[in-house]
Amino acid sequence: MKDLLANMGEWLSVNGEAIYGTRPWTIFGEGPTRLPEGGHKIEKIKIAYTNTDIRFTKKSDKVIYAIVMDQPNDNTLIKSFSTEIGVLNSKIEEIELLGSKAKIQWKRDTTGLVISAPESFPTDYAHVYKITLEGYSENDIGGAVEDHVD
Repeated sequence: MKDLLANMGEWLSVNGEAIYGTRPWTIFGEGPTRLPEGGHKIEKIKIAYTNTDIRFTKKSDKVIYAIVMDQPNDNTLIKSFSTEIGVLNSKIEEIELLGSKAKIQWKRDTTGLVISAPESFPTDYAHVYKITLEGYSENDIGGAVEDHVD
């Protein structure tokens, strides 16, 4: 238990910015791994996340965090940020890897946001990319509320 808490503290010292003071983003994440039903009863089940499992938090309308649940081998593809889907309706200004000074290379197109992996990672698991935007606003996909309320 002590090791678990120490490891968590070390991870939070690097990546806590993506946790503390954040809120959920429009979607919780993407990737193949799903948690089984059962609440606290799943504690004994080992869940193996992959480097295509990504979770999102946001700090403001200009900062989204993409938490890649396992170390990328090469590129990280965030399909939810595709220019065709429309979930992310803002221009990306910069991407940083928390805890790293490496310059992060990336491109965004119809397949999604492709982030090139740096040579090394600051932690052993769950790596966080800080994505700074020009300015984000929720999409009006359902029309004005006033149009539907009497």
